[in-house]
Amino acid sequence: MIRQAIAVLVIVVGVATAQAQTPVRATRVKVGADAIARADAMPGTALQAQAAYRLPIAFRGLAIRPGQAQPRLVDFEAVVLVMRGLRYTSGRFEAELAVGLRNRAAPADLSTLVEPVTIVVTAAADEVTPGTLRIAKFGEPQSVRVAVANPATPFYATARTLLDDGDRIEVPVDRPVLGVVPAAASIVGLGLAKTVLQVRTTGLDRAEGVSIALRTDRGAIVPTPVVLGADGTAHADLWSDGVGPAFIEASGPPFEAATAMVVFEWPWRFLAATLLGALAGWFVGPKTRGKTKTSPWRSVLVAIVSAAILSAAYAIGINWLRWTPAAVIGDALAFFVAAAGAYLGVKVLFEPE
Repeated sequence: MIRQAIAVLVIVVGVATAQAQTPVRATRVKVGADAIARADAMPGTALQAQAAYRLPIAFRGLAIRPGQAQPRLVDFEAVVLVMRGLRYTSGRFEAELAVGLRNRAAPADLSTLVEPVTIVVTAAADEVTPGTLRIAKFGEPQSVRVAVANPATPFYATARTLLDDGDRIEVPVDRPVLGVVPAAASIVGLGLAKTVLQVRTTGLDRAEGVSIALRTDRGAIVPTPVVLGADGTAHADLWSDGVGPAFIEASGPPFEAATAMVVFEWPWRFLAATLLGALAGWFVGPKTRGKTKTSPWRSVLVAIVSAAILSAAYAIGINWLRWTPAAVIGDALAFFVAAAGAYLGVKVLFEPE
């Protein structure tokens, strides 16, 4: 009887020892992490997260419940929480993840595993800290920080075990907003007018000094690039060239490109005002007062050409006569400039002072 009792005791002790040394087993259930409700992910922590995911891996291992000495077999799983998506700060985008374990049958369980589980977090980023986690306690996720200069959209992090390819977790990218707004939706084409482009941003902690490149498929932008001020804005001029729509693009890290359109129109009103101004200048000019024997038709043509030259020069910023009118655009201004050009004649315009 004594020998039998000793044999039974040895068997019980051997079974208990074997159980205590049983390693954690991990079995992949499927491919792809599952989004789960934050409230169910990890009580007390997940409600602060933006999103929660469950890795499709079924773990089984020995865990010791608080207040108990003997371990028990527990089925558990890994949970990844997106505490904060990628936001631009201090010259780069930063995000915070939290990786933890939970008892599948009792999410509020705070037991400690006899053998910790290793979870590796990777991403196409400049920094993932820490990249390798050893987690032993349920319900206490460990923080992981991700930093990247210019993340792709969408952006993914991968969580895996040491013997698995892992599953992707989407991390939201909260980019600052960039906009480009033209002062006018349409302007006169053929290089006769310009409009102001306002570049503005929101969502940057510190916008001052950030450089933004401006491009257009028609016309010219001056200056480019522009540098944002403390209020997050900058300005540039768009000069017309030809006729038709001009597409403008503003871009630069950390922003997604912003676009706008300005239509360059045929300058019919400008041409009409210039022609009327030329005729008016010729009519009151010296050529109608008998001071020259030039053919009237030739004098009219000279007046129109002179008016056109002065009007075009004034439109592109050459102020021959050093006028400073309050108006910088308009039919009345075009009429007056053309009339002055016709009245003075082209020789006066090119005569040195």
